Amino acid sequence: MASGGFRRAIHVVDWTKHRRRKAAAKCHLRLDLQSFLPRFAILDTARDADAKRAREVCAGLKAGEIVIFDKAYVDFSHLFDLFRRGIWWVSWAKDNLQYRVVIKAKKAKPVKKGKENESGCQSQEGSVDESSMG
Repeated sequence: MASGGFRRAIHVVDWTKHRRRKAAAKCHLRLDLQSFLPRFAILDTARDADAKRAREVCAGLKAGEIVIFDKAYVDFSHLFDLFRRGIWWVSWAKDNLQYRVVIKAKKAKPVKKGKENESGCQSQEGSVDESSMG
């Protein structure tokens, strides 16, 4: 999901109160990544924050689907709502995000090329969390 600003091409559009250098309209888009076709779009003035439109754009998502947000869409109550609906989400953290570490995960041990793992398969060189293997 992303929004994009459109520059005003002509000066006769007076329905916006933005400065001339700022976008006058935004497109909030939900793109189907299997077909690369838009599934939902909102075209509106750019005065509202992106996070205000996120709930509308995500309304049609189903459990098991994945949504990728720009950091402008981060609204923790909305993200928690997506979590409760079984929707996976990915986003970038805002620069001013305040957080504290609750649990620190252990680093996965590297698996050497040719080493047999618990599943009986030979793994390629890289970092694999062997505890997650069946």
